[in-house]
Amino acid sequence: MTQEKTCFERIDILQDNAVRCLSELMPKIEKTFRDMEITIQYRVKTKESILKKCKLKNLLAEKLTDILGIRVIGKTKDFDIILNKIFENFEVKELEDFWFHTTELGYRSFHVLIDVNGFTVEMQIHTAVSSAFALLCHNFYKNNKNNCCTQEVLTELKKSLEKEAERLAAEGKTSMFIAADGKPVGVVAVADTVKEDSAAAIATLR
Repeated sequence: MTQEKTCFERIDILQDNAVRCLSELMPKIEKTFRDMEITIQYRVKTKESILKKCKLKNLLAEKLTDILGIRVIGKTKDFDIILNKIFENFEVKELEDFWFHTTELGYRSFHVLIDVNGFTVEMQIHTAVSSAFALLCHNFYKNNKNNCCTQEVLTELKKSLEKEAERLAAEGKTSMFIAADGKPVGVVAVADTVKEDSAAAIATLR
């Protein structure tokens, strides 16, 4: 009982460190990418998620490198610029290339581990499509741990979602991927409709 409590206390400390690290990092991240069209997302792992990963990887919580995760979502053509900015402005410990060396399930991203006052933070570089697919992979794994067809299903899902998202993007629409009970079910798109007075408004601005 004492050992379990000590484990929870250590995780509480790590989560507190992650929150403090995040408050320090965000202004610097916003300044670093202020001239780029990107989206920044972040999360601090829950206590339950930390315990599960420790058990899965057989690691102490202090050895985990993604208790604080930062996701930079941009366009593929800007990846070199994004990575250069990270290397120029942060203390990089490690770079993992899952973009050109995808996992067997089709997951794609660049993972960059940075050091912030002794605390390791994982930064992931994604496109909108790869970010949505990563979320679907995570939910699918969580709810289908014993599904022997997981790889085949996710591979086909990736192909169909990316194809549909590209078609919708060509029409000027923003894609959103939908999951039910952790399982991917489809993709929908949204777009601003052109108002009748749009032409007149643009003419006035000119």
